[in-house]
Amino acid sequence: MSYFNETLSNFTTQVAYKDAIQRLYDKGLSESEIVKQCLYPVNETIVNKVIQEYKELKKKPKSEFIEEYDAYGRKTFRKV
Repeated sequence: MSYFNETLSNFTTQVAYKDAIQRLYDKGLSESEIVKQCLYPVNETIVNKVIQEYKELKKKPKSEFIEEYDAYGRKTFRKV
């Protein structure tokens, strides 16, 4: 699969259902309840995959940035 097709596929899944599944998961719904709540066709395999990816994403530590000023007073940000 080409890079463009893969990116387009990721974008369409993000727009179609990924955010909705993550939000419903955060509300405490199970996989079967999420499938019932969706107004578009999605199966439990896809829901399970999205939830697993979301769990891994939440485990990663978030980057922190420090605000600094240089000798001329310009604001910069440095990743810690």
